[in-house]
Amino acid sequence: MQKIVVNAKPGGFALSRGAAAALGLTVEDANAFLRNYQVIGEEALARDDRRLVEVVETLGLAASGPHAELIVVCIPDGVDWGIAQYGGAEWVAERHRAWLPVTHDEVGYSGVLQNRDAVVSRKQLRRSSLSSLPEWLAGVREIAAVR
Repeated sequence: MQKIVVNAKPGGFALSRGAAAALGLTVEDANAFLRNYQVIGEEALARDDRRLVEVVETLGLAASGPHAELIVVCIPDGVDWGIAQYGGAEWVAERHRAWLPVTHDEVGYSGVLQNRDAVVSRKQLRRSSLSSLPEWLAGVREIAAVR
């Protein structure tokens, strides 16, 4: 079983002063983002580092810095993993492969290139699709007329 430390709530990964001291990291008083101190080397810690996992398991929530909630997630051995996040809240995700077309006229949700037939809603038009602009504007006019 692999053990990995992640931040479970929005705000971002942050160690407390006590956790930093237990890991032998330097803490400097500074006006850092969302806290009044900075842990030097915090970003370089491997999230599956045995010492980090042990500190978080031992200290519990006291290992968490401001606006953080550090937890240990257990996953099966041999899984190729990475840490995904949204708004600072993190989770462990299995890595996989993805194939995207190099160029295409349509850009879908979050800028992901999609097949024209797969596009649910146009988020933006690329310059290369200006030929379809009159068609798109006609659709906008129809929607405006209904309202």
